[in-house]
Amino acid sequence: MSLPPVRPRLLVPGICGVLLATLHGVAPAQEKSKADTVSWSVVNPRAGWCLQFLMEPKEAAKDLTRGYRVVLAREAPDLPPAIKRLIADEPNYGEWVPAEVCTYIADAISIENRRFDRGDGGQPIAAIYWGVAAASAEGGADLDWVSLRAFGSNSSGVQRAMGTRGVPIDRIQFDVKPVSESKDQEFVLKLNSATISYVGQPKPDSTGSAPQRVRTGVFVGNNRTVWTTRMVWNPAAVGGMSGAIRIVGKRGLAKVLNKSPIRLLGQAVIGGQGEITLSH
Repeated sequence: MSLPPVRPRLLVPGICGVLLATLHGVAPAQEKSKADTVSWSVVNPRAGWCLQFLMEPKEAAKDLTRGYRVVLAREAPDLPPAIKRLIADEPNYGEWVPAEVCTYIADAISIENRRFDRGDGGQPIAAIYWGVAAASAEGGADLDWVSLRAFGSNSSGVQRAMGTRGVPIDRIQFDVKPVSESKDQEFVLKLNSATISYVGQPKPDSTGSAPQRVRTGVFVGNNRTVWTTRMVWNPAAVGGMSGAIRIVGKRGLAKVLNKSPIRLLGQAVIGGQGEITLSH
């Protein structure tokens, strides 16, 4: 699947990890007043994928959302087969913590009837997050949650729109570049002192099923309010991620990624529909 070439143009008011493993559904939240809930409709998601890795427990516990604890790899559900094999061969990595950096590219995102068509600089609009596997410190079965170290978009317009609603999100740099004499594209993400570049294309698998994907994340907003972010994807197809990935940097996320004993791009979700709901 080749994304259309980027054609820089003026940013039109209007936004938008991956998820790469099929995750358990989350019980419906209690009713919230409109002021406490913000919904994003993802218009024609082009592709979404996650870079999955492991973090040392001490590092993973930093900046953890209050009321949550890290989930160790040995207790996490739906680990990718490659990480399961690593833990079977080297059980000490079962004490590390799964984490993911996910990117979703879309035609547009609609936030309460306000549409955002492009990211900054005319780039395709994207929603991006970095999450660390987490569960309620009080116990329970919510082992498919993540504590969000970063959550945001490459659209300053989206960041401002959410800010006016009292929901601080990150403005994250994400660019798509053509590759000379190739149908591939280069996807470049800059996040927390890391530059992550991937050259290739998500390739749909016509033989595979495309089940719903769900991820729930939590982060602390203004006035120490804990926000829950529920991301639901109903893809038209899933596919493999063929291509090379490169990590540049020595601090922050780059340091974490370079320490990880494994880094892999999971299965991509392609097309269909997406919905992101933030509530507190």
